[in-house]
Amino acid sequence: MKIGSMLAVVAVGASLAAAGSPSLAGNRTLCPGTTRACVYVNRNFQGLISRKTAGQPVTNVVAPNDMSSWENPTSRNGAWYDDRDGRGDCYNMLEGREVAYVGDRYNDDMKSWRMNGGCS
Repeated sequence: MKIGSMLAVVAVGASLAAAGSPSLAGNRTLCPGTTRACVYVNRNFQGLISRKTAGQPVTNVVAPNDMSSWENPTSRNGAWYDDRDGRGDCYNMLEGREVAYVGDRYNDDMKSWRMNGGCS
């Protein structure tokens, strides 16, 4: 697991939690409700790649639709990986959190993801 990425995700999550906002800002039109997480090809929740219901296992992302932002309004942790089939470095998609841009270092790095648990 890449420590820098985890710190960035924790920092974003902490700032959202500090704001006390139970609702996410993301693209609530493309990712409505609180039962599905969404990943986007562009920053700021633009260009929906895929949605996953909480509890779904690992699936691969078809290139070139790699992820730049994500939102997880569900009550379950998820994770994304920089390799196919849930291999490689793991990055948490914590419940009730979103990331408007994963950063230059991790942009377009996602190859697979799941919504049945975070990184162990």
